[in-house]
Amino acid sequence: MEKRYVPGADYVEPKKSSRRKPKGTHKDESSQAESSVFDCSITVYCSIKLWTRPVHSKTTTPAPTDARQTTQTSSQSVPATLSVKPTHALGHRASASQDTNDGGSVATLAAAQMNPTVPLPHQGQAGRDDSKSIPSTGALPTASAGSSKDKHLTSGLNDKAQIAQGNSKLIHIDRPSRPGYGTKGFQVEMFTNYFSLKIARGLVLHRYSITVLPDLKGKRLAQIIDNALGLRQFDALRPGIATDFSAFLVSREKLTQDHLNVSVPMATGLNADDLRRAKKYAVWFSFVSTFDFSQLNITQASLADQESLPVVQDLDIVLGHHRKSSQDVASVGKRKAFSMRPAAQQVSLGGVLKALQGFFSSVHFCEKGPLVNINVSNSPFWKEGSLVDVVRTLQTDSEIDNTKISALLRGVQVQLTCVKDRTVLRTISGYATPDDGNEYMPHPPRVPRNVDGPGPQDVLFFWEKNPRNDKDEKESEEGKVKPHRQGCSCDGEYISVAKYFADKYQIQCDHSDNELPVINIGNANHPTYVPLKVCSVLEQASKMKLSQSDTKTMQKFAVRTPDKNANDILNRGFQTLGLLSGNQILNNFGLRVEQDLVTVRGRVLYSPTPTYHKNESREVRQRSKWDLAGIKFMDGKPLEKWSCLNIHYGSKLDEDPTSWVKAFVKELNKCGIRCTQPAIDNVKLGSINTEPDGKSELADWFNYFRDPRKGIRFLLVILPNKLTDLYNHIKRLGDQDFGILTCCVVARKEKFFSPVSQFAVQYNANVALKVNLKLGGANHVLREGQFLKVEELEGKTMVIGIDVTHPSVGSSDHAPSIAAMVSSDKRLAQWPADLRINTSREEMVEKLQSMLESRLRWWKRVYNDLPENILIYRDGVSEGQYQAVLDEEMPQIRKACVTIYGDTYAPVIHPRISLIVVGKRHHTRFIGKTRKGGSINSANGGKASNPEPGTVVDNTITYKMHNWDFFLQSHKPIMGTARPAHYFVLVDEIFRRWTTATIPPPFKNPADILEQVTHNMCFLFGRATLSVSIPPPVYYADIACERGRCYLSRFYDPKARKRDTSGITDQDVGVHEELKDTMFYI
Repeated sequence: MEKRYVPGADYVEPKKSSRRKPKGTHKDESSQAESSVFDCSITVYCSIKLWTRPVHSKTTTPAPTDARQTTQTSSQSVPATLSVKPTHALGHRASASQDTNDGGSVATLAAAQMNPTVPLPHQGQAGRDDSKSIPSTGALPTASAGSSKDKHLTSGLNDKAQIAQGNSKLIHIDRPSRPGYGTKGFQVEMFTNYFSLKIARGLVLHRYSITVLPDLKGKRLAQIIDNALGLRQFDALRPGIATDFSAFLVSREKLTQDHLNVSVPMATGLNADDLRRAKKYAVWFSFVSTFDFSQLNITQASLADQESLPVVQDLDIVLGHHRKSSQDVASVGKRKAFSMRPAAQQVSLGGVLKALQGFFSSVHFCEKGPLVNINVSNSPFWKEGSLVDVVRTLQTDSEIDNTKISALLRGVQVQLTCVKDRTVLRTISGYATPDDGNEYMPHPPRVPRNVDGPGPQDVLFFWEKNPRNDKDEKESEEGKVKPHRQGCSCDGEYISVAKYFADKYQIQCDHSDNELPVINIGNANHPTYVPLKVCSVLEQASKMKLSQSDTKTMQKFAVRTPDKNANDILNRGFQTLGLLSGNQILNNFGLRVEQDLVTVRGRVLYSPTPTYHKNESREVRQRSKWDLAGIKFMDGKPLEKWSCLNIHYGSKLDEDPTSWVKAFVKELNKCGIRCTQPAIDNVKLGSINTEPDGKSELADWFNYFRDPRKGIRFLLVILPNKLTDLYNHIKRLGDQDFGILTCCVVARKEKFFSPVSQFAVQYNANVALKVNLKLGGANHVLREGQFLKVEELEGKTMVIGIDVTHPSVGSSDHAPSIAAMVSSDKRLAQWPADLRINTSREEMVEKLQSMLESRLRWWKRVYNDLPENILIYRDGVSEGQYQAVLDEEMPQIRKACVTIYGDTYAPVIHPRISLIVVGKRHHTRFIGKTRKGGSINSANGGKASNPEPGTVVDNTITYKMHNWDFFLQSHKPIMGTARPAHYFVLVDEIFRRWTTATIPPPFKNPADILEQVTHNMCFLFGRATLSVSIPPPVYYADIACERGRCYLSRFYDPKARKRDTSGITDQDVGVHEELKDTMFYI
């Protein structure tokens, strides 16, 4: 039967995991001849000439700490080579929006490397969230610092990675260059969502880092920077200035000083009119670099060189200035813009949210010139309205746990309606809690305990008649305040939030208001409380997880064919992003974005043939799918010692599951899984405690099944609905506590209890695919000779997938990340997994060596030998982290091989290792062309505008020859726009072993082999009967990570504090001994 799945769509939905978004990198065909004003076709090859102030190797200058101080530097400039390497050390803090290649992390490192005297930005600059201010004495970290993070400041991005071997000898590994362009498949020509960027001859850009003290974030930081740029010091320069309003300023002319500082006052709190409580902020503009585009050979530049990264970021800042400063455009993250005009494309999601169409843009240096990647990006937004209405709507939503509403509101911006003479905007940090202000305030608030969201009459705070002195202020900032005793000499008293607003604003809080929670618009250390009735929610992007009904509405809104998205980009995107010719900032900088879609050349690879029991093959239809009708699995495993547990609502069964279980058993046998009818036990949902540490009837049932007299090894669990807490509890009990394989099905009419025979058969067949994999079977393989395509790889290659998942939005700040590794058997049918704890929001896998060792030992036990080749697909890595993978993960891989292979290990020769990064979260899309006329193909309702499955592009929008990457769309979307995967080869010892003379036919170069192997592998995802968008090792590693999230769900709760998560170890994501080396996670 055909495997059905929910089609993907180009929209931004709050993610379960906040993993890094690998961003596509692209090229384009050369542009047509331009006028002399816009000329980027520089034919003489020159390196980027970068001027900085002299870097002194032994001395550093203390960073200025007062707005009146100015560091005087030498006016003499010297050429320097910019070597910038964004790494995971700062990467996980780079941007709350998850945008990759964050300007903050890159430029912070660049500034520190080029000139140690430049102060590193802290809270006021992207890429850092440290709470400490710049020290008044002492030097900043220099390039000679000894920590692993500091070493990233010194090594060039194209330096060879030094890998330690067993004999302590260092081997240098270069990123492999492209061995040639692929040749296999039939040729196609397509559009892509890239546009040529024309740059004025002789453009010079000067970059300055921005530091604001005391530290600020978000819109308040942007407001301070905007106010600073409105001062007279910038009057003459303002037409040629652009900024991202958080970290950097780019100017056509140099500022008057290399270290320019200004003082900007800003009103804060509800008493901003009280000058005694007003703050002044020091804003520093510190010179970082100068780029002269007349010295830059754009046709030779490549984003992968990373020396060009600051250039790209400077251009991104200039192109993004409009959306950051426009009043009718909401800028989300660093590269997304949403029109807030009434005519914008939008749809109500019901309740408190709506969906808005927006656009993404990013500059890329490609093979034949600079391009701008523009894509549609839809996102849920909060509706404008009273916060009282918002909270009441959330409280009555059956899909929302009321105890989690505080976390849902965190980060939402509100306007305070109690202040009439000016607009006051604040950000919600949550409800009032008993721990607010402890150790940070001499008189912390008095908030009732064991109450979720106490009201304004119940929350008391200390109202001071006079501000604190400087000593109290300093201790408060450092969290060293000891609470004052009752009867102290402080001039103030405790009053309720309700009384304060009645006295100050004549706003009465009655009984109904007290039933609603007080919210904190300060932070946990220094809270500021207001009742809901004085807050109005502004239109803004939402990170709240969508309900099932809202998700369906969002998908319907977002799922659009490529031709429609392309038309929206041309008709709406350019205006929203401010890329039209009327943008004065672009004109002042001499930039222009062409409004013509770039054309690329692609090839469509041929599809392999899936093979089942007795080598029976299935025909692949539409290059992507096949069915299971009348066929058995390649290797069906018997299902013995199993049982069924039916969990139901109420005291009586709504449906007797017996007939449905019989139908399921019949389908299992048809697929080749021999089994008999199991016993069925029923348990009432209300009696189940899903708390991990609590005693539950469900745990008693598992203990009963695990009894040696029954010896149950597999349990079919029928759930009454998709209940996340219950599902997580079942997986913890089965996978970790009792070692029982579990398979959950949903007792709904459109699921396991479907009354329609055809749907029931299809549902059961899809479940059977998972059951057989859990039991250790093989659902299908590829026809002999189509697996890894060449004899030297068949049966001698272990394929590995690696992924890391991070705590989701709203999770505890201290919740750990989870790393997963899956490895294949010789047939690529079984993929057992190993899970480990990783440092919170750390992308580099810290225990990769031991994980790989466990996989190699498994191969040794099964086959009594070791693989000659290890092919690794690495997911979740952004372009700025490629070098970190080589520096931190590749040495662990080498050491694991030394440990397992021992004396037989010969570096580079045995085993051969290839490491390929798979990028999914990029914005590259392809749009089909008509054969005649070369226009967008809108036939068949726009479906014809999607490329064929197997379409590969390894030119034009990829890197130059000195890097090896390609885009591959291996699947066919049922609806919407297909997203190709981006593959970047970091290490290759497997495919480049062949020369033109020795490569096996029909291939002409190693690129042919890698592209075809990767495409063929996408037909081996055992849970489906269609080709998938990414190779199974990546897909399975992602699923394994999600299973790890089930185990740690209690730690991902926002209420989990640091003390709750500090003791988490690998055992918390480990599985029972009897389930190790199985696909328990599928």
